[in-house]
Amino acid sequence: MKKQPGAAEVIAKLDEIIALPDEDPKHNGVGPVGFFTRHTQQFARPGYESLKKWEKTANTKCRLVMLLGGGNMPTSAFIGYANYKKEPWVFSVTSQLELTTFVEDMRNYKVFENIILTQVVPSMDSPLPIVNDARKALGIQLNNSSLEGYIVGKMFLAIMHDIKGDITRANFLAAVRGKTFDLGGLTLDFTDDNQGSNFVQPYVFEEGTFKLHTPQQLQKLFNQ
Repeated sequence: MKKQPGAAEVIAKLDEIIALPDEDPKHNGVGPVGFFTRHTQQFARPGYESLKKWEKTANTKCRLVMLLGGGNMPTSAFIGYANYKKEPWVFSVTSQLELTTFVEDMRNYKVFENIILTQVVPSMDSPLPIVNDARKALGIQLNNSSLEGYIVGKMFLAIMHDIKGDITRANFLAAVRGKTFDLGGLTLDFTDDNQGSNFVQPYVFEEGTFKLHTPQQLQKLFNQ
């Protein structure tokens, strides 16, 4: 963010928030961030009001609100409340959500658009061999979460086959470091970091369902 013009004030506010103790209620109302407690919905409103305070003090408007939280409850409640308040925000959610329940929540809140979902696995109908294998192995249990677990399991086995000597933590890491692994069309690359995969698949909530989008199509959300 430091490379962006006019970001110094935002960065200072974020640093101030990060310095606060965990679970400190003073997190809200400081900067362009709203906080809620995971697995509850009672703090969705204070988190929303925190962003509204930022809009007023910074004399700007939120365009994208990124929601990072474990569990559907606070995420759904926050989006539902903002929709009730008729905010024109675009929301971004991550793959920790249980999607079937989340989609039901959004329909109950009468939210049918303007949500970006990022997934770290290919789509369920992908022709990649790794997805075909997972489909055969998992059957009706195949979803984004189980596919991620299946890929991790395949990666673990591939690394185990490359271990030289006893199975120890040190030998496991030695078998990974600097290597790439092709897991049925999905490449995991550990040659320059420990992340393995940079794969991100974006979807957009339109007409009450998540639809596959390209980055170019995502840009249109912010040109309206």
